[in-house]
Amino acid sequence: MRGSRIIAAGGALLLSLTAAAVTAPSVTPVEAAGRYRVRAQRVGPGLRLLRIKDTRGPNRIRVLKLDPSNSLTLHMELANDKIPDHEPTSSMASRNRAIAAINGDYTLLPSDPAKGRPVHTFAQSTELITSPLLWGRNFALTPDEETVYIGHPKFRASLTQQETGEVWNIDAWNKVPARYGEFSMYTMAGGYNHKPPRNACATRLLPLSSPALHDDQVNVVQTFAVDVTRCASPRLRRRGGVVLAAPIDSKQGNMIKAGMTPGEAVTVAWTTGWARVTETIGGNPTLLENGVITAENCTDSYFCKRNPRTGIGINGRGRILLVTVDGRRKRSIGMKPVGFAKLFRWLGATSALNLDGGGSTTMWVRGRVVNVPSGSSERAVGSSVLVVPDRPEPVPTPTPSPSPSETGILGPLGPEALSLDGGTGALESERTSCAALRDPASTGGLLDYLDKRRPNRSFRGALGRALAVFRGQLPCRTFAPR
Repeated sequence: MRGSRIIAAGGALLLSLTAAAVTAPSVTPVEAAGRYRVRAQRVGPGLRLLRIKDTRGPNRIRVLKLDPSNSLTLHMELANDKIPDHEPTSSMASRNRAIAAINGDYTLLPSDPAKGRPVHTFAQSTELITSPLLWGRNFALTPDEETVYIGHPKFRASLTQQETGEVWNIDAWNKVPARYGEFSMYTMAGGYNHKPPRNACATRLLPLSSPALHDDQVNVVQTFAVDVTRCASPRLRRRGGVVLAAPIDSKQGNMIKAGMTPGEAVTVAWTTGWARVTETIGGNPTLLENGVITAENCTDSYFCKRNPRTGIGINGRGRILLVTVDGRRKRSIGMKPVGFAKLFRWLGATSALNLDGGGSTTMWVRGRVVNVPSGSSERAVGSSVLVVPDRPEPVPTPTPSPSPSETGILGPLGPEALSLDGGTGALESERTSCAALRDPASTGGLLDYLDKRRPNRSFRGALGRALAVFRGQLPCRTFAPR
């Protein structure tokens, strides 16, 4: 990679990593000897770990600087390969034989049917896992490692009937509950808590091909055969396929009932609106765009105060920066969003995105956590960004769920949690406490920050209840299974 150029494209920052070189800010000896004291070590081919002491904060900073033109690349990983679930970043990294990792997107907890999933659009290895719950931003690196996108993706999904050419827009992906006026898709990654709805018209689709990037280089497509279609009160099980559903008596439900014939072939497509993207992870807000600080100074939300931070960015030479800042400690007090943006700019970043922070902030390198999480131990999270070999070895079976005593179980499990789709799967335990909802730099704090930016917007459903938990208006057990 010889450099980068930045182009405004569809609400995102597109960074072509093979273009002419751009001069990037560099660390001067004065800076290195003054506010920042830097120790660097080689972690792998094209990967360095910087341990930075910010004497002015004070803060302890960790930076992974990756040149993806070498034999390492990025991979977006879902906790235990399903939702709802939570898993420590270190565990996701270990079972994928990663070289290094940081925590990923904000996540709503698994004890409520409408949460326990990445908040924003999330896809890994050509498989779409979630549609966005709210307007946000994403990071993506194309498989050829030539382009990085940072910005707002234009999520779209659709189903095309091959015989008639009719196209239906799919509004929600692994999102519950199903709403009138929407088509909703449910995949096996949805687990026991994001199953197809009851009282729905639904069709089960069995795969005829693997998902792959379409010739248009924008959509990821997969061909299915219609297995069964019905309108009924019991939910239609996925049984290794996917289920498209809509409420009974809705326009979309009637379309499924009349239009999905067993045996016919259909094509399902999804896109972020960005070319050649097969993996993506979300965050909020952007910190830098085109070298300009976009993070906001504010005093009306705890989100804007000094907190532990995690972020991802790219510099003018095409190096990807994975950054953590410890916080809530005497030796490291954390950073405000603007301060975090300034750190990225000092590191030479041209664009950067804020990820889940607070107690979720974790960096793992070659077998150990190299930062100091703000809680008493590493927090289990919903996703992570891994640095892996270009051709990683086969992924082992996900780690088993920890015991209730290890995770702070919220309450007894309901009968719906006994197995996946009524099969013989092992009992799935609840994964975590309400720590992320109460954390000013994690999910609860983000919702508070966004709500105060647009006072007339009201979060509905699980988002609204999550915000109320953060503000102390509802008890955490509001989310206990019912």
